[in-house]
Amino acid sequence: MGNSRGHRKRRIYLLLIAATVLAGLATRWLKGSLPTVGDMAGDATWATMVFFVISFVRPRASVGARALGAVAVSFAVEFSQIYHARWIDEVRSTWLGSMVLGSTFDWRDLFCYVAGVVLGVIVERWVGSR
Repeated sequence: MGNSRGHRKRRIYLLLIAATVLAGLATRWLKGSLPTVGDMAGDATWATMVFFVISFVRPRASVGARALGAVAVSFAVEFSQIYHARWIDEVRSTWLGSMVLGSTFDWRDLFCYVAGVVLGVIVERWVGSR
């Protein structure tokens, strides 16, 4: 891949990251009227964003490697929620800390992460076909 093509791909990933962050923040409004749907949509968009961040950092990696990496990061963050120490709970008590690290382990979130990564792959394929 040429240098200009690599820069173009990174610009596209930046736009996808920004759009996904906005979509993820929008899911917070859903939590008021549809708490379970809003929570699940938020988890899925978080994993989609992780996929796009990994894609931005490693645009030449295969889609499978980037997807696997995004699932691994998402699962690691979810399983980290089992661990409770004062310092990490203080980080999680902040708005940014709760957005990035979550707070409470839930098995259902793992399925949402996989769905979010699959969505990221589909969006990438769709954008790439344009």
